[in-house]
Amino acid sequence: VSIGGQLGYEFAFQNEEGGGKPVAVVYHNGYAYVIRYAATDYIAGFSDQDGLNAFNAVLQNFSFNP
Repeated sequence: VSIGGQLGYEFAFQNEEGGGKPVAVVYHNGYAYVIRYAATDYIAGFSDQDGLNAFNAVLQNFSFNP
């Protein structure tokens, strides 16, 4: 997956607390940036799919400042 114009990785852990939720990692200028998804299951007016869509939109529009 491309994050801020850099090659990054998106994955989800399984069978553990918080498992099944995506985590994105991108390396930039010697640093590893981790972008974690927090579920919207228990927020009134949101479904988890809405939250996943927003997470993916963040990844697609993420940018690094020069």
